[in-house]
Amino acid sequence: MNRRHSSKAGFTLVELMIVIGIISTLMGLVVFIYPKIQNMLNKTETNNNLHLLQQALIKYKSKRTVLPRDTEYESGVVNNDHLFEALETYGVEEKMMKDAWGRPVFYDRLKDIDGGFEIGRDLPENPLVSEFPSDTLSEDQERRLDMWSFVIWSLGPEEDNIADNMELRGK
Repeated sequence: MNRRHSSKAGFTLVELMIVIGIISTLMGLVVFIYPKIQNMLNKTETNNNLHLLQQALIKYKSKRTVLPRDTEYESGVVNNDHLFEALETYGVEEKMMKDAWGRPVFYDRLKDIDGGFEIGRDLPENPLVSEFPSDTLSEDQERRLDMWSFVIWSLGPEEDNIADNMELRGK
């Protein structure tokens, strides 16, 4: 008795097409979801860095009773070298001086040594929005100024979109 077994090992064309279709669908989902996940991770990283800078600034102020000089901004160039040098002993790394999108972090003091007004920006809204029209502050502005003494912020994922800005305040 001679039996012939002709079973072929392998996949049929239909099975292969189904597998390719499933893989293509999953890859299509990843293409649309990945940028959103990456943006969310960048925001989280930037927010964590801002928190670390905020804590370092609070430690610096508690030890020295004053805050470091403000971020220098001239001709579109941001300089945070002095801020990094001041906060380096508090665990701040140079990479924290930039947000996750590679743009520099901004920092402004709001009170000087005498407790006087130092920054000419609207409070407590986004510091980039508007200037005060004069040196005199309204009662409401004075009250809000007393709530915090520095602001540190990032322009966020879209530099031109103020709603994307991320900021922290400290006293």
